[in-house]
Amino acid sequence: MPTAATIFGPQRVMLVEMFFRSLELTREAYLPDVKFAEAFELIMIGGKVYDMQARGHAATCSNLARAIEMPRATLHRKLLQLEKAGVVEKCGGRYVMSVACMNGPVPVRNFKRRVANIMQAAKKLSEMDDAQSQPS
Repeated sequence: MPTAATIFGPQRVMLVEMFFRSLELTREAYLPDVKFAEAFELIMIGGKVYDMQARGHAATCSNLARAIEMPRATLHRKLLQLEKAGVVEKCGGRYVMSVACMNGPVPVRNFKRRVANIMQAAKKLSEMDDAQSQPS
């Protein structure tokens, strides 16, 4: 059965590769003993904690549950895992990212690697775009 080529197929592959590489580096930095699928969910939660914290919003269990559309009880259990791993801390009724965890040598190194990964992908995507816009 013949199939049509996917529009922007190579670019989509590049974005998927960048996405998964970024997740792998994040897991390695913060949750090295957690399997990938579970780490993905925890990374999403930790990322939302950081996002809310950076924007000045209260990262309470209820606010986070609404924001990521996860049952509050499940989210609370996941936050406890992140707290136990030292990724988040509970301050009153809010959750915040652990500065000590974020500033550790492995997280800092892997942050730089994630940025380099994104920049490399952006450069390749730009080159692909340039090549497609060249007249044949």
